Amino acid sequence: MAKIQRNKLNPKTVASLSKPGKYSDGAGLLLRIDQQGRRNWIQRVHIQGRETMRGLGTYPEVSLAQARNAAAELRERVRNEPPPETQPDYPTFAEITPLFLGGWRGQFRNAKHAAQWQSTLETYCYPVIGDMPVADITTGDVLGVLAPIWEGKNETATRLRQRMEKIFDWAILHNYRERVNPAGRHILVGLPKVKRQKKHMRSLPYGEVPSALHAVQLSTARPLTRLAFRFLVLTAARSGEVRLAEWSEIDWEERVWTVPAERMKAGREHRVPLSDQAMDALCDARGVVYTGKRRQAEGAGTRAHGLIFPTGVATPMSDVVFSVLLKRLGIDGVPHGFRSSFRDWCAETGVARDLAESSLAHVLGASAVESAYLRTDLLDQRRGLMQQWADFCTTSEGRWGHTQ
Repeated sequence: MAKIQRNKLNPKTVASLSKPGKYSDGAGLLLRIDQQGRRNWIQRVHIQGRETMRGLGTYPEVSLAQARNAAAELRERVRNEPPPETQPDYPTFAEITPLFLGGWRGQFRNAKHAAQWQSTLETYCYPVIGDMPVADITTGDVLGVLAPIWEGKNETATRLRQRMEKIFDWAILHNYRERVNPAGRHILVGLPKVKRQKKHMRSLPYGEVPSALHAVQLSTARPLTRLAFRFLVLTAARSGEVRLAEWSEIDWEERVWTVPAERMKAGREHRVPLSDQAMDALCDARGVVYTGKRRQAEGAGTRAHGLIFPTGVATPMSDVVFSVLLKRLGIDGVPHGFRSSFRDWCAETGVARDLAESSLAHVLGASAVESAYLRTDLLDQRRGLMQQWADFCTTSEGRWGHTQ
């Protein structure tokens, strides 16, 4: 049997290493350096005939000598562990994450949100703790994930901590882990306070909204794209609410668009009173066929199904379609910013705060208790407000004609 080589590294060599990779000291002890330059001690051991990695801490917090001692203790402990039939099998963080995400799918707002979860975990967690058994990961290991990006990418790091916390909670619940959650809020004590600058969506002064709408109307964009953008501004809605709107959500008699809870940011159903101009946009949308030709609009009382503003037979518009349109026309704003324009117009024209906030589907009430008791959505009062907003948007630059 070949002799196992040990102590291949020395303190000077370890201190000089910087290239990403794995460097063996022998007997399964490795120094792993990731793409961000973070250095972690890893011990390769076999449990129940299966090779696994155990983290021993980060360098230089854990020196070469300390890592060797910890590795020797771990190897001895593994040799003396109970027989396979009584030895629990703890998956690694990278193995448990898909299990968690599979059961969490219903909590994601959309496919893009789910993809963001997966991407951040793969980018920041897997290189550091991905190979480590979820049962052995410590708060120090989680700090090794968060610390390098905490100040430079604080928003990403904050969300990442919250995501890891949920995964570890799930692991504890399913008996994959017995220890305290290593990504809980207590970890914030070990991270510096970061003053984050709140970034506001670029929005136009409300006085420029009519001319922006007129520019979109005269553009060469697809008719349904122009109509969808018009509907978005007139209803002060969010992009996703409009792009995924369906005919079944429109009550033609009551002139109300009901956005289901699953498409709302606050997770609550939202009723939108429709102005004359918004109703015109819907009628025009029903008169546009996918070949680009125009046909006679159906009667207002006819029940219809499917997307109101599709790009094909049943395909929703891209989430960047409005942003690309505004950029192409040189309009200095983003789709979401038109909600801010609406809110500024409300403030400048003396609209009551609750009425304006309700129109934007914001939660009313100064506290959670007050919000729980305040059940009205002020629909009747908002009818007049949304008509005034539509009149302002479409009469300052001349009322639009129908989209051709």
